[in-house]
Amino acid sequence: LLDGEGNILIDRYEWFLYQQIPDRLNGQLTLPDITKYRALDADLIDGEHWRKNKYTLLQQSHFTKLAEEPEKLIKQMAMELDTRLYEVGEYLEQEDNRNRILRNP
Repeated sequence: LLDGEGNILIDRYEWFLYQQIPDRLNGQLTLPDITKYRALDADLIDGEHWRKNKYTLLQQSHFTKLAEEPEKLIKQMAMELDTRLYEVGEYLEQEDNRNRILRNP
């Protein structure tokens, strides 16, 4: 930031200031036109609108798992996990495992 004579190098100082802005203003300033610095509330749906249109909004979101019933989703995920654990177990049984150490938790 300073030259050999102790004078401020303006270009470097300006760059330094720009680098400090995000850290110094974190949570203290919201800039509605810039996604990164927009307040969280700007991205939230009004509570009343959510209650009235929850199902439609979830369908439109393209996150299909959000629209499923939690019990059904958990059951499906548990089955997928069991299948994957079985596959990993089979792989470990069939491969050369001299360099692997298996521990019981």
